[in-house]
Amino acid sequence: MTDAETTETTETSSDETAEVDGPKQLREALKRTQAENAKLTEALMTRSYSEAGLDTSTGLGKAIAKEYKGEPTTEALLAFAKDEYGYEPQAVPDNPKAQVIYNEQTKLDSVQAVSGSTVPLNESDALKQAEQSGDFKTAGAIKAARLRAMKKP
Repeated sequence: MTDAETTETTETSSDETAEVDGPKQLREALKRTQAENAKLTEALMTRSYSEAGLDTSTGLGKAIAKEYKGEPTTEALLAFAKDEYGYEPQAVPDNPKAQVIYNEQTKLDSVQAVSGSTVPLNESDALKQAEQSGDFKTAGAIKAARLRAMKKP
């Protein structure tokens, strides 16, 4: 009888093994593996966006993050960004002061782009401006100066 009990136990073990490798368990294992892959891909993409100098919460980085579905490598991400948006990362200098200088120069360039030269007002422009603003004292002074200039030979 000892042999029969051993055989029965072996058969039970093979049934349990069959249940472990059944379709339900395989689906669950697939879901776990897909979730793990998604997590790892997300970590790789976060690193790739960081290396490319893109912020996924604002601006161009956000737009690219919504559209990009390619490989999670920095090179592939930069190729996509260049093809679709013409984006090329700017070289970041090794010196920390150079970065500050670069940032300040960028600010200066943006101010310079919207600024213009100021032309000093001539007498006619000053008179028009004074009359439009309701500064009759200045307007009267300008007109009086004109009359004095006309009386002098």
